[in-house]
Amino acid sequence: MSYPMPQAPRPNRSPGTEVVISALLGGILLVGPDLVSAVLSIVIGNDLDDAHDPKRWIFFAVYATASLFTVAMLLTRGRTAGKRIGAAIVFVVLVGLSDLRWAASIAGLSVLTLQDQPVWVVITFTTSTFTLSWILGWSIARRQTGFAWIGLIPALLLLGGWIALLVNDVVDIHVGPQWMSEMLNNLLYDLVAFLGIVCLWIFDVVGLSMRRPAPLAQPYGVPPGYQVPQPIPYQMPGYPPYQQQAPNHPPARPGPTYPTQRF
Repeated sequence: MSYPMPQAPRPNRSPGTEVVISALLGGILLVGPDLVSAVLSIVIGNDLDDAHDPKRWIFFAVYATASLFTVAMLLTRGRTAGKRIGAAIVFVVLVGLSDLRWAASIAGLSVLTLQDQPVWVVITFTTSTFTLSWILGWSIARRQTGFAWIGLIPALLLLGGWIALLVNDVVDIHVGPQWMSEMLNNLLYDLVAFLGIVCLWIFDVVGLSMRRPAPLAQPYGVPPGYQVPQPIPYQMPGYPPYQQQAPNHPPARPGPTYPTQRF
């Protein structure tokens, strides 16, 4: 008969340590692809004006690989099994829509690239799918209270303001070579996603502080608030209290004495 192998328990980390670990993992997967793409732009070049350049598949593979690692992180860092699965599904759907449009643009499939739509529609679709994938995916996996969803209101307001700036060409960095400008613009997208996650995290912390401690368990049939008296040990009549009783063993007998011999 075979028995399952015992699993090693997870180490007990403080809440501050968990926040630091989550922030580091999320930051690496959020910012890492932009830094790798900047290096690739220096090495192999990246013509942003040519949407059908075959080299753009390399950049697509970088971001797709980072998305796969992000799904793995959500499946392992989620607080419960339901939150892990739900966060992974939401992230895959939203990132899949964003990556599908990018892949269609490289392949020349005009049906999926939204080329016939106004510019504001394309910008809204691209920005919303990427940003919400991180905000919703991470918040579903890591939230501890339902109060955290109130933070979705300022997060959506932040996203709407960011889209308005992009549509009106208010935010478009052109500094130095082309790869640097592209990297800085991508980092701004990452910053908006990060701030959206912080909005929900702050309200989650507020929700935790509003929780009341669980009441102490009362014995069955005892009304709440009633103090159960401590049991009194049985006292036999004619005997001193238990604490003052002598031990059960008899006292030790003194040893034999011998007369002193003089020589």
